[in-house]
Amino acid sequence: VTIRCTDNDSLKPLIRNATLHVSISDINDETPKFEHSVYQGHVRENESNSPVIHLTPSPAIRVVDADTGRNAHITFSLKEASAVDGSKNSTRMTSDVGYFRIDPRSGRLWTVPALDAEEQVDDSSGEGRKFVFYVVATDDGVPERRSSSALMNIFVDDINDNPPAFEHYHYNFEANFRFIITQTPKLPGELRYNDRDHSEDYAFTSFHPSLESVGNIEENAPVGMAVGQVFVRDADRTEANRKVRFSLRGRPEDLFLVDIDRTTGQMSMRRPVDYEKQSSISLTVVAENDAPLVNPTIPGRPPSNSVYQTEASVIINVLNVNDNRPEFIPIAPHRKHIIFAWEQLPVAGSNQTAGKNQRRFCEPIPYKVIDKDCEPASREFCCTLELENTFDGMFGLLEEIPSVLCALKRPSQPQSYKLLLKARDGNGNDSLTSQKFAGLEDFENDVKQISGNQIHREIANKAQHVIFAGENQ
Repeated sequence: VTIRCTDNDSLKPLIRNATLHVSISDINDETPKFEHSVYQGHVRENESNSPVIHLTPSPAIRVVDADTGRNAHITFSLKEASAVDGSKNSTRMTSDVGYFRIDPRSGRLWTVPALDAEEQVDDSSGEGRKFVFYVVATDDGVPERRSSSALMNIFVDDINDNPPAFEHYHYNFEANFRFIITQTPKLPGELRYNDRDHSEDYAFTSFHPSLESVGNIEENAPVGMAVGQVFVRDADRTEANRKVRFSLRGRPEDLFLVDIDRTTGQMSMRRPVDYEKQSSISLTVVAENDAPLVNPTIPGRPPSNSVYQTEASVIINVLNVNDNRPEFIPIAPHRKHIIFAWEQLPVAGSNQTAGKNQRRFCEPIPYKVIDKDCEPASREFCCTLELENTFDGMFGLLEEIPSVLCALKRPSQPQSYKLLLKARDGNGNDSLTSQKFAGLEDFENDVKQISGNQIHREIANKAQHVIFAGENQ
């Protein structure tokens, strides 16, 4: 301020100026103001002293104080925030402040320990782990310091630091390839395994398909039939970390039969499989992330060798279905007929043909019956034999030994017969049958008077027209 002094001389007044300096002392009457009331930032998991990045809505925390001097000097600090507890409809104080530190002058934020994105996942938002606290700006004013705060939300960005892990390392399926499993929302026979990169818990359940989930299909046409599907659930928020590809390992003959979709994990049949040739399929299912595994640096965790795949063994037991008819196999190539001596057979109505103790004239059938659907040790005993025509009770199979044919009475004269033998496997609706004609020849006693070698020649000559028809006729 300039002060002017003038004397009273009217003719020639004298003037002198003087400068007065007035200092206005600032008082702390302004509160620091944040540029924004709410901020959001990100940090990478598994990194200690990791800076907060991608801060929004502005890339840095800015505070304005209208005061001057020390009243405008700002110091930053952190304060716990309250969070709403939905289960108790109340609020609680968070303890997230201890995980971060702030530069008191610049306001820059860092993590203190390394943070794990797989812990305390916020499933409601789907944004992964979130830390909430207040950033406080306080001035250095006297006699009273003023302060204000802004809410800070920090999200931990997930990285692919955990390979997928099977809950079980051995799976056993039973596959009946006469049926096909339908594609339903809850497909029985799913291989389920989890990845530590997600919080849900999935359990594997063994199963036998219910009737509602199967349908008939030709056993020889199961190409493309669904066997089962493996699933991976991963809570990684980025598609790159969630993406898994599947593959199979095993013997070439097993890989030849089963295929897996690399993207969906759907296992299906590449070729028909025959139980009689192969009763089980052993494979290894491999699941691996597309994204490389990031080496974690969390204290206490063993160092990663960047292996980002896991595997489990799968055994598919092929259930036998009745797809093979019984087969008639010649016991000896030179013996394909049955011969009874006519005059030795009992005459109808005689005492020999009456009652349970009647005399029986029996010969073994020159064929054995096998069924490939039966176990090797019991293939000769799993079928039943019966005669389609007994010629009015003239012939019958021995009850205790069905492979033995008996002549129960004598025809009026020697002649040839063709008996239709039927072999049946099982008594169910899926039982199969095969038939074969058995040739019979009745001879008179005069043949007995011929020498041994001549008997065979004579029988062979007379029996040339008595044959067994082709297999499975």
